Amino acid sequence: MIYGYVRYQKNDEESKKQQEQLLKESGAEKIFYDTGSGYDLRRKGLEELLSAAKSGDTIIATRYTKLVRKFPEARIMLDEIIKKNVVFKEVQGKLDTSDPAFLELHKAEMEFFEELEKRYQEVN
Repeated sequence: MIYGYVRYQKNDEESKKQQEQLLKESGAEKIFYDTGSGYDLRRKGLEELLSAAKSGDTIIATRYTKLVRKFPEARIMLDEIIKKNVVFKEVQGKLDTSDPAFLELHKAEMEFFEELEKRYQEVN
């Protein structure tokens, strides 16, 4: 199943329509929607999307920043998506978690941050 995700400002129906069109053209079979800031990770549409996506599914958005805006949270969210064996792809970007090069870099990044956290805990 290919799921789409659209986040837009309440007063920007044009952005909603543009994102929706791109996702449909890219194969989205079901689209989840949210309004408001990408800094807030507690969004109903995002939570429903992540609950619906199962192993082998794909999530698409115009940009990964539609899912989440801040880097640390993006890293964690992408890790959770990958662990579920779900693919995430940007329609208007290059991020594609099914790309072996991305997976290798992401794994190295996660190991780096885990080691950093471990060392910080040892010191404190």
